[in-house]
Amino acid sequence: MGFERNTARPAGDEGPAYTWHEAPGHLSEDETTQLTTRAVPTLLTTGYTVYIPDYLFDRAVYLRAVQDIRARRVTAAAASPAPARPPHRSRG
Repeated sequence: MGFERNTARPAGDEGPAYTWHEAPGHLSEDETTQLTTRAVPTLLTTGYTVYIPDYLFDRAVYLRAVQDIRARRVTAAAASPAPARPPHRSRG
């Protein structure tokens, strides 16, 4: 379950393209709120500007999404081997 991509080219094929994403119309209000709120921390950490109206924002869902991102980063860091240290050379 994800967002639907929309694109408009008001000036034709040669003009600028405007792209936005919307929650699918078949989702309930609660599902839409959860989908949009969970996307916010990921979008912010990747550099996007996010506009989400208050009625679609759930603080508890947002905080859980942030915790999930942090947990994935910790897990990924733990799974990555430490960088190799250069060999020690004795001076002599």
